[in-house]
Amino acid sequence: MFERLQALKKKAGESIGEELQAGHVIKRRIEHLKEHSGNVLSSTSQSEASINQWKKTRLDRMLIEYFLRKGYYSTAQKLAQASNITDLTNIGKESNSLPA
Repeated sequence: MFERLQALKKKAGESIGEELQAGHVIKRRIEHLKEHSGNVLSSTSQSEASINQWKKTRLDRMLIEYFLRKGYYSTAQKLAQASNITDLTNIGKESNSLPA
């Protein structure tokens, strides 16, 4: 009985960790979307540059998610690292299941 409780406690801890990680990813994605809404309201030339950067980041995110769905894990990882947006994608979750 004691061993079962220990195993259950371990699984619960892992589950909580996964939920916290998923919450972090969602929070980061929301922040990313809020950046765009703040840029749309102002009309300076600096805003144009930041809007273009946001659009590029958004496109990179979509490409990474597409690559992950199609099984191009290493390509997705390389693009995420090059764009510095690993925390905006599902790379962390997918990289654990990469084929060796």
